[in-house]
Amino acid sequence: MNILYYGDCSAGAMGIIHRDIKSIIDKDYPEISFELLNWDYIENKQNIFNNKGWKNYDIIITDPSIVPLLENLQDVDQLKNKLMPVYHSELSVPAEHFRHSWYDDWFTTPLCGINSYIVNQIKERGAEGQLLPIGVNTEKFKPFKEVKKINKIGWVGNGWQKGYEGWKSIKRPDIFKEIGESANVKYVTIFNKPNSPNMYDDIDAILCTSTTEGNPMAFMEAAACKIPFISTNVGIIKEYNKVKTFNTVGEAVSIINELNASENNIKEYVNTLYCELFPDRSWENILKKHWVPCFKELINKNKKEC
Repeated sequence: MNILYYGDCSAGAMGIIHRDIKSIIDKDYPEISFELLNWDYIENKQNIFNNKGWKNYDIIITDPSIVPLLENLQDVDQLKNKLMPVYHSELSVPAEHFRHSWYDDWFTTPLCGINSYIVNQIKERGAEGQLLPIGVNTEKFKPFKEVKKINKIGWVGNGWQKGYEGWKSIKRPDIFKEIGESANVKYVTIFNKPNSPNMYDDIDAILCTSTTEGNPMAFMEAAACKIPFISTNVGIIKEYNKVKTFNTVGEAVSIINELNASENNIKEYVNTLYCELFPDRSWENILKKHWVPCFKELINKNKKEC
């Protein structure tokens, strides 16, 4: 079984996710070859894709946004059956335009979403949706310290450093700063040491202040390390009602004060999140229950149609 991931392989969330998938597949699934091909926002994606020889792969995992760039490829009908498009963020395409824009002409496979909210959005737009959740590397991220009081909060994100200025209004670092000042705690933005538990060494809690997310990686990483996680109610957070969520700066400050009221409050909270997520959210379990069966189902479907 030959699989290609064609997308962002940088140090950001997408690169982290698919490098983790590759490491587990290489270790546990010798029958599967999993390759990564980075796209470049400057170079011509279509030429890179053609040169890679996409016909040699049984499945090509990619972002649905790449579809318009592939329409002129030779033997494009063969490609349609191989694609496994995965949505990692909430859909912005209005329901009335979704199918008419490209879905009917392109995908013979289900559109995958990394959480149930995204899958429901896909189905609401008349397409076939399939849940394909993501996990966390529990060999790397695991409890390594006990937080007794929240004196310093952290926030992870670096989108606008790459030139995506629009991310400031989505990730809202200004709100994070305001929460830190209002709660009278130190606050630090984390840009270095991507996908490493060392990034949590010097902080006592992680905050997500985004207006929209698919699956904030810091949520599962913090939970695996038993670091308090506080968030807006976005993306996968909606599926876990034990997460302490806020809508306003004042609500976030109240959560920090509540946790700081006693060491036991923090201990109970991090243990609750840890038990709710693990071991189910380890990459080993996620691949076994979701990704690998999805690979096999798509390949079997294509064999029957040949």
